[in-house]
Amino acid sequence: MLAGTLGTSGGLQADANMATTTQVASSTLFTFPKASIFGNIIPYSAGMSNLRGCRATDTCCGSIIQDVTTLTREDEAVTANVIFLSPHLDDAALSCGGLIAHLIPNGAEVLVITVFAGFPARREPSALAAQLHSHWGDPADPVVLRRNEDKKAIGLLGADWLHLHYPEAIYRFEEPSFLYLRSGDLFGSPHPSDSAVVAQIAESVTEICHPGQTEIHAPLAIGNHVDHQLVRNAAFILLRRSFRVTFYEDYPYVEVPGALTMALEGTGVTRWREKVQDLEEDCLAQKTQAIARYASQMNELFQGAEKMAERVRDYSRAVSTVRGYAERYWQPSSGMTPEAEK
Repeated sequence: MLAGTLGTSGGLQADANMATTTQVASSTLFTFPKASIFGNIIPYSAGMSNLRGCRATDTCCGSIIQDVTTLTREDEAVTANVIFLSPHLDDAALSCGGLIAHLIPNGAEVLVITVFAGFPARREPSALAAQLHSHWGDPADPVVLRRNEDKKAIGLLGADWLHLHYPEAIYRFEEPSFLYLRSGDLFGSPHPSDSAVVAQIAESVTEICHPGQTEIHAPLAIGNHVDHQLVRNAAFILLRRSFRVTFYEDYPYVEVPGALTMALEGTGVTRWREKVQDLEEDCLAQKTQAIARYASQMNELFQGAEKMAERVRDYSRAVSTVRGYAERYWQPSSGMTPEAEK
């Protein structure tokens, strides 16, 4: 069953035949009944029940979360015809904020689903998590802080948001240790204990949308962060289920020379179609304003909001095929190799 918290706020040459705008599909009505929100929310295999997406201080009974204060929109209907899968609480805005800003006034109903937005299952963080928390200003509750930042950012873009309860890599734990102990571990192969997560993410998405009715955008996993890899691999499962999936360039990882080519080749897809989304000045401005809402991440990623805006503009110019700004997207245009079928 789906586990999440829902809210609303109101280089390579381009393919000359590729359209520069996203086709908006007919709307899908998403209804989140109480049973779907509260029931069976463990996001991992039964053997990893210590990783369920609840606070360490929550009182849990089996697979039911008892802390219902954050689950406030049961029995409420939400429409969306474009979904952005965001590994963390900032990735969609960083990578796709311009497209989201472009789609909203053109009639699209956009939902940003952040997959790894869950609370840690353990009270005491790992040394790695504590180090990152210090870079974020040592907030009392980092996940609450980052969720609130995300609500403001996605709200500024005009989209709806949904926070799933999978904890991100720095919080995942299996006796006797955290799964990722060093920063380098976050950019290698996913831990074997994460093997079940890919299919579970795909099931979570399948519960709330249907093939042919919803356009899904997912990360290419440029930079190789394990959480991005897991979401990308889940997107390939959705692709095999006849969902329409477009992959986006993970920003700012894509700024690293050669990282894009490595990510495209690493998927096992033999041929990709490039799709360049031209952006108006106001869409780019909206994007940078939304990214700035992630105040805890500004120094870590960009050494401040001013440098962030400069870098985002510079990269948006670099990928544009005209004299302007753009974001770049990718679609598999041929059969997947066995590597991509995994």
